[in-house]
Amino acid sequence: MLYAELHAKVGEEALEAERAEDVLTSTVFGTLFTAAEAGAGWESLAAWLRCARSLQGETAPVPRVVTELEYWFWPRLREAEPDVVMQIGELLIGVEAKYLADKSSSG
Repeated sequence: MLYAELHAKVGEEALEAERAEDVLTSTVFGTLFTAAEAGAGWESLAAWLRCARSLQGETAPVPRVVTELEYWFWPRLREAEPDVVMQIGELLIGVEAKYLADKSSSG
């Protein structure tokens, strides 16, 4: 929840469903990133990322060993605000997490 708090995602002005989604995103990914940085959780995060598929059905080329991991919660991009963006070496991954909700209006 720390990242959601730091990014002002849990304030009273946020809708309850949005707050729950952002707190869940913060808790899950914050824990995975902290564990990965400590050397204990990379395997879990990598295994989960390998389940992802591109629009063409291809799997992500997630490395077995990570020497560089950077991440950003709710970065403001030109036309989007994904929940999490990860850079693993040369690989860049965007995540839009959903909790009891359908896909947003745009791809």
